[in-house]
Amino acid sequence: GTGFRAPTFNDLFFPDFGNPTLQPERSQTWDVGIDQSLWQNRIRLKLSYFATHFTDAITCCVVLPTAPFGGPVNAGKARSKGVEASADVDILPNLVASFTYTYTDTDNLATRRPLARIPRNSGSAGLTWEPLRGFSVFVQVYAVGNQFDSYGDVYNSGHTRVDAGGTYRLLDQAGWLQRLELVARAQNILNESYAEVRGFPALGANFLVGLRAGF
Repeated sequence: GTGFRAPTFNDLFFPDFGNPTLQPERSQTWDVGIDQSLWQNRIRLKLSYFATHFTDAITCCVVLPTAPFGGPVNAGKARSKGVEASADVDILPNLVASFTYTYTDTDNLATRRPLARIPRNSGSAGLTWEPLRGFSVFVQVYAVGNQFDSYGDVYNSGHTRVDAGGTYRLLDQAGWLQRLELVARAQNILNESYAEVRGFPALGANFLVGLRAGF
């Protein structure tokens, strides 16, 4: 496959950040994978290998005349390759465990440094339980390894985050409304201190409640 990504308006013109000379990013990618079911479809496995080659890759951040605190630049030629794996396991008819892992190796071919803000290792593990029809709860653990940041030529430390929540279906199909669900989610419940982007701390423990409708 081929890809094309134009710079965003903020990439180009955001005050003290934008770089109006940015060129569009282009890429070519391929991947190959296998899906396998075991134990009468109670275990579902996926494994794939991917490779992408970029031209004028848009990366962040470098100090520029228009961006004294760092802004996006075209990295020239770059590559990214790696492996993705996932598994879903039906422990019980109403209890499912899920696992994911991604290994990503990147290289800015001009600087011989990794591409910024892409972790080499990341993954997750979770459990989803449906004790009643229309009511489910989950817990999910996310783990992200350290990432290179071109602004300062440093590494942003990795982190582990734990989320939990649930969904309760209030209504099934009623006229033009297909479903109405009450959703609740607690994010970063262990109050992990981390930053997805170095210098910009993520939220501590936080809670979300809402309604989700399908039409």
